Amino acid sequence: MEHHRVSKKQRTRRAKEKINQAAWKKKPVKDWTLDDVLLWLQSAQMDEVASLLIGYELRGEDLLQWNDHTLAQLGVSSRETREQLLADLTKIIETGPEPVEEQGKVSSSNHRTLFDIVKQTSYDQVLAVETPLTTRDITVTHGRLGCLQITKVNGANLPLKEHDCLLEINERAGEQFKSALMLTKLISDSNGAPIRFVVLRRKSDTIIDETQKESSSSGISSSPQTPSE
Repeated sequence: MEHHRVSKKQRTRRAKEKINQAAWKKKPVKDWTLDDVLLWLQSAQMDEVASLLIGYELRGEDLLQWNDHTLAQLGVSSRETREQLLADLTKIIETGPEPVEEQGKVSSSNHRTLFDIVKQTSYDQVLAVETPLTTRDITVTHGRLGCLQITKVNGANLPLKEHDCLLEINERAGEQFKSALMLTKLISDSNGAPIRFVVLRRKSDTIIDETQKESSSSGISSSPQTPSE
């Protein structure tokens, strides 16, 4: 639909806004959670380093002990990357957190209710889905609705579909997942246990899927069913 298209410039601007609103900026480094660490790395354009650290239960206090040798042990092989990382971390520690009063303004102005999200989009189905996942089963991005959106389904026979918006993940509001890395960490920690989603889905996607199933069962098409449309 034409009026829902977003230009590359708008997507870039929104991504920068979300980075600027990151909670880690409002807290001293020693109080950072793992999610804060991952978001900081992402804002520093060090996604590869963030991927390396997903398996570690790192906290802000751990970062205060970082040096070149520590980062090398964690798998950061590039000396240049280690030096840049330590320089950025030192700058943040010396600068300190942003004023707390700014945090309230950000959260109140950017929070969106489920009613507003559903009403103002072309999505017209809200579904409860429970399924185990591996980190390779789905690809997500941070969508314009303020929560993660599935861009690709890689796993077979999953109840999730491309374009699904993840309104809730394991009883946490979808907007709390500020990056795909946070969902990757949750999936990794689940160890194969089912994850509960509340998803927003276009009804037309369901209609197309049902049509494909009917065609397959009637023998019209012998091609295998795929998760993507």
